[in-house]
Amino acid sequence: MDFTRFINSRDIREHIRQIGYEFSSVEAAWIVWQSAARAPEKHEAWEYIITNMPDTSLEERGKRPSYESLHDALRNYMDIERRWLKKWSEGDGKNLFGETDIAVYRIHALTKSGNSVEVGPVYSSWSMARDHFTKKHRDPENVRYVISRELLNRDTKPLFVSFTPDGEAVSVYSEKLECREDFILYSTLFGEMDLIFPTPFRAGDILHNCRFDVAYGPYDNTFVFSHMTNGSGDVGESSSCGTSVFGYFLLDGSKKRMVSDHISGSVMDLEYYRGDTEGEWRIFKHFSDYTAGLTCEAAICENYKKVISGDGEYAMTYYEEL
Repeated sequence: MDFTRFINSRDIREHIRQIGYEFSSVEAAWIVWQSAARAPEKHEAWEYIITNMPDTSLEERGKRPSYESLHDALRNYMDIERRWLKKWSEGDGKNLFGETDIAVYRIHALTKSGNSVEVGPVYSSWSMARDHFTKKHRDPENVRYVISRELLNRDTKPLFVSFTPDGEAVSVYSEKLECREDFILYSTLFGEMDLIFPTPFRAGDILHNCRFDVAYGPYDNTFVFSHMTNGSGDVGESSSCGTSVFGYFLLDGSKKRMVSDHISGSVMDLEYYRGDTEGEWRIFKHFSDYTAGLTCEAAICENYKKVISGDGEYAMTYYEEL
């Protein structure tokens, strides 16, 4: 099975294919989990891993306990997901936990800007929310939808089911599963994995998020890549589950200035920026050269002055932060 198809970034996907990188069982399972694929597609891939790839144990990490068998953990994970998706849909979202309280349902759209926006009214049943979602609120421009179920007059955590814009279920989440062990496995199995993957990105590359239009600044989600640090704090150019990405992006406001900071979002969603670098966009090219070590601080400040302000004020603001 070609697990690279589950990588959201075309550039990381092609890089891994070109270098002939082979995923371990754990890496393949995580790649499938973090993707935007539907639940049935993910389950098919995990079934392939169970049948065709070596089993391994998982050490205790963070909130996740140790597991003797990855295969067994995957089976349990899929069983929890299937059971709750079935229970949710067939029971019309009612009496999931044997409650007598009235439940209400809300639709939230996850936009490409990374924001969660409630759409439509509050619904009295799962089927009504689902039908209104498919007929009125579905927008292919949004990344994902979530229908939440909450109990009136009860201080309880809601249950969430995540959907694609075409109405297919992706995942289910609740802090109140049948048993504590189920919740721990479902919520920590993949999020606590410590993995490192090769990427093609180097200091000075101009990148953007291909999945979400994360608002780093006024120029969509574009930034100049500086470096990554893994969960241990080591600096490198490979990505891990605990990776933090750093770079330069243009901050808008009363004074436009380029700032260096942590970049939000998953590394597996990053791609090369292939748009315009003319006009005010030239600042990204100048910072790309600077970050790659091709120009000095004085040169970047001079170019910054020409592009942004024309009078040197903002260039000196940045220069003092270097």
